[in-house]
Amino acid sequence: MGGVRFYDRKEIKDALAILKVLVNPSDRVSFERVCKNVLSGVGAASISKMLAAMDGFSGENIFKDADISEVISGKAKLGVSKLIDFIRETDIESEPSEIVLSVIQKFGLIEKVQDGTPAGDERVLNLNTMVSNAA
Repeated sequence: MGGVRFYDRKEIKDALAILKVLVNPSDRVSFERVCKNVLSGVGAASISKMLAAMDGFSGENIFKDADISEVISGKAKLGVSKLIDFIRETDIESEPSEIVLSVIQKFGLIEKVQDGTPAGDERVLNLNTMVSNAA
């Protein structure tokens, strides 16, 4: 029957979603995935408020030109601020492998998938393979 294809694995999709938002700030599907799966404390109400703010934004990059986290508060704001900081600090002209490694480190993806099981070890290996693939 076969296993899950590499780019269909959850940890890889999560990392790719962050990368997609980095290069295409209006990618609502990827932004929503990042909020739900990667950032902590971001619930459905906060996501709805931010998507509404994105709809009302007319600039090129809402994450660089405005602070989408202003429409939310608490833990959600902290989580989204981490994403906004990452987008503002990342030079998309850097080496792809450096950017992928930065995603993994900034968002603690290794810590999120490593649960001490063989499956967790495989997920860590998948993330490391993603960095190698980007090189």
